[in-house]
Amino acid sequence: MNPAERTCDLIDVILCGYPSHIREARLILSLGSAPSAAFADDSGNDEKSQHLVLNALVAPPDQWKEFSHKWYASLISENPKPLRKDSRGKIRYKANYADNRNECFAGFSSQEVDEKTDHLTEILTEYLSPGYGLCCSMSHEVFHGTVKERALRTKKGKLHPIFKDPYYPCFDFIILAIINIHVEMPIPHQKIDFFFDQHGKTGDRCLRMYRNIKERLGTLADNVMGQAFPVDDAEVMPIQAADMMASRFKKALANPRIKSSEKFRT
Repeated sequence: MNPAERTCDLIDVILCGYPSHIREARLILSLGSAPSAAFADDSGNDEKSQHLVLNALVAPPDQWKEFSHKWYASLISENPKPLRKDSRGKIRYKANYADNRNECFAGFSSQEVDEKTDHLTEILTEYLSPGYGLCCSMSHEVFHGTVKERALRTKKGKLHPIFKDPYYPCFDFIILAIINIHVEMPIPHQKIDFFFDQHGKTGDRCLRMYRNIKERLGTLADNVMGQAFPVDDAEVMPIQAADMMASRFKKALANPRIKSSEKFRT
């Protein structure tokens, strides 16, 4: 693929997660075909949760474009009622908002939250069908009791930042797992670009980790790994979907005896 074609592809991929009204407002035209796009977000990186779960959703950009338009339309639709703007002035799905019925879900009953979430799940199921999803989970207890305690330290005894947070080993695993899947696909040299919630310093470290993975893998990475982008979950719809699914898997891990139809209601 020549640089001009890759540039068109990259523009297409970068914009595929935005709803149509945002793509149009930015006055950027996406052209041509493009590789796959992976969107990842986590749930449970707090003191209350037993596990951190990082979920990634992978599909072609054309699917993500249609999905993003439908997802945002559902957010503002009477199903049963539109979401409100949060403290940043954004309308978005965030699992924490839904669980606590605040911010965008302020004024919602538990039943109304479930109904809205069901509509969004149906949209994701429909548009993710040409792609796939996968997740990585890590117990906070295991991480702090084994990984963190046995990790290499500097001469001054300080722990490297990537060993302070279970997000980083999960991020590394997710990237390598997706690369392995795409290496085995029947269409060779099909690049995939990665998007993840920016998370401040965490996003910067993840970018460095991504570049390090590319360096380690060499030629293999050149054939499969595209670019990596930290993005704002308030604007990128597939990141919101990844957050929703990560939250669901986290709840399933915390309540393994609950029936599958009830796991995501707790």
